[in-house]
Amino acid sequence: MKKHLTLLFLFFYGFVFSQDYVFDYVFEYDVQVKEFQMKKFCYVNSKNSNHFLYLYKANDETTAIVYDLGTMQEHEFLVTQRIDKDILHFTFLHQKSITISSQHVSKCKNLYYEYTPIQKDSTVTVVELKIYANEKKKQLIDTYELKQIPSEVNFFPAFRNAAMHPMEFCINFDNHENGIITESNLITKNKGIRTAKLVNYTPIRFELTLDSTKIKKNKS
Repeated sequence: MKKHLTLLFLFFYGFVFSQDYVFDYVFEYDVQVKEFQMKKFCYVNSKNSNHFLYLYKANDETTAIVYDLGTMQEHEFLVTQRIDKDILHFTFLHQKSITISSQHVSKCKNLYYEYTPIQKDSTVTVVELKIYANEKKKQLIDTYELKQIPSEVNFFPAFRNAAMHPMEFCINFDNHENGIITESNLITKNKGIRTAKLVNYTPIRFELTLDSTKIKKNKS
């Protein structure tokens, strides 16, 4: 997968009482939601999975959303882009900030996750992931088949954030294993993202600063 340098710029009001986010990897996934195909670009911090940013394109517009699970805030931006000397620049225009609903997080508290390797070789591990309502495992919610390649870092949160809505809010949901999810298939007949395929990933250096004194926070 080809590495590239991506520079992003945010228009904001100042640095006083600001909130800083640092992202060191970006993942590009092709996902299918029912009959719709879309691309998602998920920016993550490999050392802190509590904040992440993803870009998605729909109806000829690009939207960016920053989720901060530490402060329970969500920030949405309209994004434009241009290319200058083979460098891709993004400009962010703030649209709104809201408080993440506590219902999203509360739904994660009792979920139980079971990983079962079903095939493994030197390059790819195929895993069956079952998600239950609780550890009694009487109510099965979803079953996924995942393909994972080796990595020095655990990048499961990047996949969860990009391709497992609404599981991006489940900070306790992790396979606790170094690796990168390259493909997923939702086996159970449930709503949500049916398939996801990794297109590209690359290390980056992206620092995002939000001026918390200028951003109006609304309830979700």
